Amino acid sequence: MYELEAVNAIKTDYRARIGELVAAADVPHRLPPAADAWYAGVLAGPRKPALVAAFNPMGYSCSGGSGEFHLTRRTEQNLTVELYLDVGTWSHSVLASYLIKGSGFQASVGVPVAPEAFGQYPIGDAEQWHRIVANLVATVREPERSFVPAVEQAAGSSPAWYEAPS
Repeated sequence: MYELEAVNAIKTDYRARIGELVAAADVPHRLPPAADAWYAGVLAGPRKPALVAAFNPMGYSCSGGSGEFHLTRRTEQNLTVELYLDVGTWSHSVLASYLIKGSGFQASVGVPVAPEAFGQYPIGDAEQWHRIVANLVATVREPERSFVPAVEQAAGSSPAWYEAPS
């Protein structure tokens, strides 16, 4: 259980610092406050193509559809890294979570779409969706750089046969 305690300590520390970590991320787009971003016109349309184009180069595969997407990749230590996006079938907003899953544990942190946009954020039109996706790429780079290696070091490898539950 020592590994689980170490992973939980890393997760707690990371969650406490997520605001400063995202503020330091080089997000390409400044998004309006969520209250000002609700868009009453044309909706974004298909969302998966933008996710695939942005995250495939980072090693992620993309599955999902109308209400949620799972972007996943496998680390060299057989851990599963997942960016879970709830894109609200009814609410037309996005909520992002970053998860690391291994044999016997899961560590997750919320990922904002911009330094000032924690929690659900309105998707809006296709142009706004592309800005959100570009920002998510930037905000996901930080956990890729620091959170994943720290969890891998604390948890160690999962067996090669291990498949994380989806």
